[in-house]
Amino acid sequence: MSRPLPALTLLAAGLVALALALPARGAGGDGVPYRGLTDQDRKIKLIADRKGRVKRGAFSAVTRCGGQFKPFTGEFAFRAPLDLSRPDRFRDEGSTIDSDGTYSGRYEWDIKGERKGRRKIAGKLSVAIVFRRKGKKYATCSAEDVAYTAKRAHRDG
Repeated sequence: MSRPLPALTLLAAGLVALALALPARGAGGDGVPYRGLTDQDRKIKLIADRKGRVKRGAFSAVTRCGGQFKPFTGEFAFRAPLDLSRPDRFRDEGSTIDSDGTYSGRYEWDIKGERKGRRKIAGKLSVAIVFRRKGKKYATCSAEDVAYTAKRAHRDG
């Protein structure tokens, strides 16, 4: 069995790392990090402003793929403006496309969470990735209702 698009995986991972390295817009780099794990034992990181509103984040998810493809781990990152971001809860649905000219992947996510006390955010996420080669769809990978918990972290760790 093969894995869809190893080159796109590296590109997506690089974009996630870059997104988390940049300071949050309008926050002046004063974001409050929350780190945790999903039920798949994958890392998740959320950045909130001083009022507790989530402004950006990144996570990975193991997806099941159709056809002869093995499970695929996708990397996802989202940024403000989110669909909903209040001190008590947030939600974002979005997508991005990665391409190397021959292969492309459309990464879609739906993540939501709510505050559980002052130091914890819990929620669920769903993702889908549609892979194309020369414009023709050849694989779809997805994961639904993956639970996560993230706790407020120290700035440097």
